[in-house]
Amino acid sequence: AKPLLINPRPKDEIPAKEPKKPDETAEIVEAIRAYHPSLGEEDVFRFARIVREESRKYDYDWKLILAIIRTESNLNARARSRKGARGLMQLLPSTAKWLSPKLGLEYKGKESLYDPEYNVKLGIHYLHMLHQEFGDMEKAIAAYNRGPRGLTRYLSRGNTLPSRYSEKVMGYYNQLRNNCKECTG
Repeated sequence: AKPLLINPRPKDEIPAKEPKKPDETAEIVEAIRAYHPSLGEEDVFRFARIVREESRKYDYDWKLILAIIRTESNLNARARSRKGARGLMQLLPSTAKWLSPKLGLEYKGKESLYDPEYNVKLGIHYLHMLHQEFGDMEKAIAAYNRGPRGLTRYLSRGNTLPSRYSEKVMGYYNQLRNNCKECTG
């Protein structure tokens, strides 16, 4: 007998690794251009390469990673939040300082978080750690936004999984999965 799941979600809502397509980079470039048409060609291809390579390392769908980046920074490598999070994946300096040695990288201060390659490497690794810790991607995405301790405290008080951030990520993810030509909104 199959185990009973509480509030099972249809499989198409949970990010899954999609089969690699021969022209995956072109798809990523198209999506980045749609999200950020004013981005220079060199940056578009650099971001596409980084997202493709780092997504593959952890066997994540690049569309999910791009959806998180869009939610976090709107693909602005120089983005900075009110709380001090920086870069494409909006990492706090303290998180980056803690993560860097785990990847064999040197933390070179707050400004280093504006380097897209460094930021995305750390951000995807952090998402992977959260995915392992919480056991499912929906909770990992919520923890990426709230922080793992914040999410654990929130849930321990009997609250349900916060959904606004996750719904925004999943909305962008589903746009990308549906091969939208105009990924704005």
